[in-house]
Amino acid sequence: TTYYNSTVCHSSAKMYYQSRETEADTAGLISTKDQNNKGLARFVTYAAIGFISCVLALGFLTDHGDFGGNNFLASLVERELKPEKAEPPAEEKFVSTPAPESSRFPPDYVATSANLFELQSVKTGLRKVDEDGIAACVTDEDMIFTYTNADLVNNDLTEFDGYTAFALDCRDVTGDPYVSYIVVLKMDDGSVANAMPIKKRAESVIMKDTAHILYTCVGEAGTFLWAWNTDRKEKLPFYADSHSLQYVPSTDSYYGCEMADQDVLNAPSMIAAFNSTGFQFFSKEEELSHINYVSVSGDYIYVSLRSFACLQKVSLLTGEVEWTLGSKYSDFQVQGIEGDMHDLVAEINDETGFGTWSHQHRFQHLDDKYFSLFDNHVDDDKVFIDGHNSRMVILQMDYENMIATEVFSYDVGEKTVIYGGTDILPSGNVLGNSFPKVVYPDSHDRKFQENIWEVTPEGVIAQRVGFLGRNPFAIDRNDTAYIHNVPDKEFPVGWVIYNIERFYAKPVVAQPCSVTSASTGHKYVQFMPFNSIRTQEDMPGLAYLYEPVGRQMLTKKAFKFHKAWLPRVVQLVVPEDMYTTSLYLVVTNNWKDSNAVKVGKIDEIPRCSAIEKNRIFHEDKK
Repeated sequence: TTYYNSTVCHSSAKMYYQSRETEADTAGLISTKDQNNKGLARFVTYAAIGFISCVLALGFLTDHGDFGGNNFLASLVERELKPEKAEPPAEEKFVSTPAPESSRFPPDYVATSANLFELQSVKTGLRKVDEDGIAACVTDEDMIFTYTNADLVNNDLTEFDGYTAFALDCRDVTGDPYVSYIVVLKMDDGSVANAMPIKKRAESVIMKDTAHILYTCVGEAGTFLWAWNTDRKEKLPFYADSHSLQYVPSTDSYYGCEMADQDVLNAPSMIAAFNSTGFQFFSKEEELSHINYVSVSGDYIYVSLRSFACLQKVSLLTGEVEWTLGSKYSDFQVQGIEGDMHDLVAEINDETGFGTWSHQHRFQHLDDKYFSLFDNHVDDDKVFIDGHNSRMVILQMDYENMIATEVFSYDVGEKTVIYGGTDILPSGNVLGNSFPKVVYPDSHDRKFQENIWEVTPEGVIAQRVGFLGRNPFAIDRNDTAYIHNVPDKEFPVGWVIYNIERFYAKPVVAQPCSVTSASTGHKYVQFMPFNSIRTQEDMPGLAYLYEPVGRQMLTKKAFKFHKAWLPRVVQLVVPEDMYTTSLYLVVTNNWKDSNAVKVGKIDEIPRCSAIEKNRIFHEDKK
């Protein structure tokens, strides 16, 4: 096992001893003998500097009683000594232009709100937050606002309990977090189901199973499992890069990256895979670019290279790159959402174009037919190309003609220089997150520092969650528009989410319907099951019809849940002597989460052809 000795990514400069003490406390850091020797040398140096500084300070304070003498020294001991952060130029913080006229809300929405700081676990964690963090982040008022159109959210799904998990940070003017949490929101009312303070901010947040959230923190803080219902936390026996980590249940393995050089921004990455004991059984250096997301399918890992605006398919058996989608190395042409065709190799080499997306996040394999990404749409200098906003994008692949076609594109209405995601939901809706370049506190639509979007395939907003925060540059100026990033940098300030993950308490089922065989006359219950979480492989499921009065299990069928929630049709034959009996459909996953859905009598439920389904993504759809 390799143990790393580097400072935390995106953190402000700290004395070596302070940073090592904090990291060791957080991550259980183990160093080699050489690293310890170097660390000891640094510690002695810093200790000497500190001792001399204290002597000088003591002499100064003794001669200058106006500073409070011993009382002032006592106050220094009580608070952590931190170097003063460099303030960005004042003229770059605030914006005088008016807010764009917009109203990005669901039609006929119901509004609810919640306050993260009402949870006892969050209140307890505030004991370790300094007064600047309290002033910048903590509020007695609601700060999470949810706007929902239930009909659009539900579509054709039967009743369900849905949740959204994510890492949430409140950051200072240098992009360094004051506080960080793993949060679980309830879908139906926007309330906080649970939240856990964490010492170092996390980026990758996924579900290992229905009960456990797998998250990876920056730097050497480590990778953890959190049982969000019981608050039990477990640290995993390996260190991985925080951007992306996936879990494959069939092999009990984790796929992501080794930690890149923490002292080099967006340093090239090393693809890595670990087993449950921490043994690293796969490694491949990525020579082109920093990796910000990985997804897995069988013997292949798909890596998102942000600075090259591409996705690569890499063999886990040989380490060879099978193909590249995007960039000047692209093996595919790309057709934009408006039908515009792009030969990326020619465009980029001739400097006449760039394709349709740029510097994306969460570029992922949904299945061999569909890929999705969040198009930040910035160039190498982090300037938004042609002034366009960021987008959620879904691609459909044509391998015969080597063309990737945009079949979904949603303009989030704001410019998100970094982070974001795009996922397909069981309802057929699309889920993502973004944050604005500028926050307008006086605008009902544009006052939020972070947004979660759920939109229909037609681009109608079904649900929006907005996170309200104080102006990090001037807490008392919440009537003034301000930028939401460190000036001239891509790092955001205020409340920030890296990406989000939807999950459900149990498998979700689309409205059952009836089908009659033209050849045999047999009647079937047809339905589409969706697992409780997204996974990196199709997972086993079991469905059966149940007669509740006699407590009989009737016909049953094993099937596979689609890993990324694309609809998959399953049919169960109804015994002829049960045509007039009210039945239930039970769907179970491999974690024993079960959902019982009332079907009713087969002759009284809708014919499948009569049910309108608002879906454009389907594994069988050509």
